[in-house]
Amino acid sequence: MRIIITILVYLSLTVNSFSQSQMEMNQSASNNYLKADRELNRVYKQILTDYKNDSTFIKKLKVSQRLWIRFRDAELEMISRRR
Repeated sequence: MRIIITILVYLSLTVNSFSQSQMEMNQSASNNYLKADRELNRVYKQILTDYKNDSTFIKKLKVSQRLWIRFRDAELEMISRRR
């Protein structure tokens, strides 16, 4: 009986230690976003450096990035209106 109680107490402590509040989940999501955003910007800057002599490529890249941002914003608007 003592072993069963010990196991139940251990399991309840373990389950509680893995749960997160909404604030903790929001903070985690924010941290993940910031990390991904930094990596995206690092790669973008590296591409600009690597192709600095190819002005046509750079110009087209910037146009495509602006279009992608417009698409992303429209997609998010559509999703948020559905709810």
